[in-house]
Order: sequence, then C-alpha cells, then structure tokens
Amino acid sequence: MAVESSQKIILILAANPKGTSKLRLEEEVRDIEEGLRQSSGRDQFLLKAELALRPRDMYRALLRDKPKVVHFCGHGNDDGGLVLENVQGEVHLVEPKALAALFELFADCIECIVLNACYSAVQAEAIAQHIPYVIGMNQAIGDRAAIEFAVGFYDALGAGESIKFAYELGCRAIGIYGISGDSTPKLIQKTDFLQPKSSLETGNINESDSARSSNATVQEKYVKYEFVLSGTLSEASKERLEAILAHLREMSKDTRLTLIRVEAGSIRLILEGSEEGFNRLQKLVYSGFLSELEGFPIEYFNLLTDVSIEDPLLIGVAIYTQISLITHEETPDLIDSVDVSVEQVATESDIVRVSASIFVEHPHQKQIFTRDSGRLLKMIGHAARKQLAILLNSKVYLELYVTVKVRRNQLDQGTEAAINIQQEE
Repeated sequence: MAVESSQKIILILAANPKGTSKLRLEEEVRDIEEGLRQSSGRDQFLLKAELALRPRDMYRALLRDKPKVVHFCGHGNDDGGLVLENVQGEVHLVEPKALAALFELFADCIECIVLNACYSAVQAEAIAQHIPYVIGMNQAIGDRAAIEFAVGFYDALGAGESIKFAYELGCRAIGIYGISGDSTPKLIQKTDFLQPKSSLETGNINESDSARSSNATVQEKYVKYEFVLSGTLSEASKERLEAILAHLREMSKDTRLTLIRVEAGSIRLILEGSEEGFNRLQKLVYSGFLSELEGFPIEYFNLLTDVSIEDPLLIGVAIYTQISLITHEETPDLIDSVDVSVEQVATESDIVRVSASIFVEHPHQKQIFTRDSGRLLKMIGHAARKQLAILLNSKVYLELYVTVKVRRNQLDQGTEAAINIQQEE
C-alpha cells in the first residue's frame, strides 16, 4: 500500500526473545490495528510492524518508515534496560543511553514514543531529552493492562485527540476493566529546549506540521560532527575547503554551519551546525546521494557525541555502516543478509578491545568476505577500526569474525575467518 503524504506512520516494534516469559504481542498489535481501522481518522494513519526485533531491524525500520509514533511492546528489566533479540533469538539488552542516542538521530520525524514494557520509565526519561513525548512504565505492568492501555491510547489518536488526552484515556481504560496498573504509565515531555506544538499534540492531524505560528520561539539545537575524506592535508587547500563548506551549507540548508578545524588522518573536517542540518546531510550520505566533496571521496560521516564504550549497539552500528559502504558497489544486496553482533568491549590501559561477529545467511556469502586471503574482511576491519578510534577517542584493537547464522535443526557452521586490526601508530 502506498503511503499518502498526509498519513502519519505508527511503527510498532516488538520483541519476545527465547528464555523470556511469553507475551501476547500479536494480540496487542491486532487490537491496535482494529481500533485504528474503526476510528474516524483511519485514513490519516498507517500502521507498520517489525516483530522479533533485533538492533539492526530497529534502526532500519526507522530509516525506512520515518514514523511519527514509535510503539515498543515487549520486556524491560528493573535495571532500566530494554530487551531486544540477538541473531540467535536470545536476549539482547539495550541500555537507556544507547537507545536515547539512536532516537536522537530521528528527532526530526518522531513526535511520540510509547515503551509498553516493564520498568521502561528509565528509558523514557533518557529518550525524552530528544523526543517531544515519551511514555514509559514506572514499574512492572501486566500483559492485560499493557494491551488495554495501548488500545485506549491509539483509539484516542485515531479519533483526532492529542497525545496528552490519548495518554489519559489509556490509563483510564486500564481502570475501566478493573485491572491494577492504571497509574503505571508515565508521560514525559521534552523540556531541554522550547519546541512548537506538533500536529499530534494539538490533535489536528490534517494541518501541516510546517504551518506554525509566526510568534513561536524556537531555540535551535547545535551539534558537532565530522566528515573524513580520502586525501591528504596538502591537497586540502584553503580554496577547496571554502568550496566544501559552501557546498555543505547548501546541502544542509544551514547557513550558520561552521568549519571548526581540519585534522590529519586522511582529511578530517570537524563542523558545528544545526541538528536539522546534520540530519539532512546524514540522509544524503546514507542514501549514497552525497558520496564526495570537491573530488574527495567520503570515507565516513559521524556525529560527535559522548558515547560510553559500554554501548555495543552504537559500536555495532559503526561496523555495520562500514560494511554497507564498502560492499555497496560490488555486492549491493549483500547488506540485506548481514547482521553484526558485538560480543565484547573492554578497556585495557590506553586501548579499547572490541570483538565482533559478522553473521551471514549462506556459506557462499561468507566466501565473499574471505576470498582473496580475506581482502574484503580486512578492508572492512581497517575502516571500522578507524571510525571506532574516533568514536571512542581511544586506540582500538578490533577482532572481527565472519560466521553463518545458526538455524533450527542445523549445526553451527562455525567461524570461517577472523582478522585482528590494531591501532596504527
């Protein structure tokens, strides 16, 4: 079904890994869909779902669908982690800081996130620094209460009500059925800078998000990011740097974009500009539309932020990005069959040791990485190590493996190849 430009996408993300208690996630998705289908605003929303959710599935769905509302249903734990699945279908715990950093990249499109999982208020508080409305659970919540809250919430949105009203109706829907837990959902609003009201907040889903009051005051958020280009500093003359900056200002529509400094390590450009401009450039780079600047090929593009080395999700994203960039020309379909799992991140004096596996679906795909003495695997390893060194602000020792995914009734195919990539002095 084609998505109409006026439709708001609701993206449902669900995970119920092996070894966790069975949840009625299919029922929750079905009941939400039925309520929206019967609502007066049914033509204004489009529901999409991603089940058996792994980290890669999550950010791919966000890139693909650009949702207005994200709804997670599944498990949380009392330490504040959200439970996804790894490539074997087992528990993969995502910490609040890592999830908040991921959703920050999509703050230009997401208006509301619902974390319908136990103890998810901690996650909600972290994410609400970037997203206008986030709902989490301040304690454990039963399966029936979680479903009734979700149905009431989306029934109200489908009727054109605001997020606040929908939240209140969801809470009261729990009480109407005589179920405990009507005070468990917690609505958290973004408070770090002033933002105009969105179409979902006002309840007017027909009005364009860009039609805002001319008197509204917005404090623009600025971020630092980097481009690393293939070339040497001697080739980066003042004139070429000025031309690159002018081009980036035009592409990002950010007239205040500033080049802070230029560093060695290929050509590393450190820039500061609006978050909206960064998001535009990110889409252009990841889509392949922007692949070079003034004749210098882009090696990678990265948001500079304080990332904990305990966050394997973002480290995995960095490795996955390099796989996508390097295999795009020769084998563009390969990336659709690839998963990245970070098994270990450890700090030893002045070096960070990372051990990660690239999972593929078939033995012949494994051979693509390992043929010619592992040429492709080495290219990916060196590129990923360079990006991780910058991301973690440390020397990096990277162990990278290629393995065929284990399927049911099938023996483990084992590791085909491994490389060790250490920080180049």
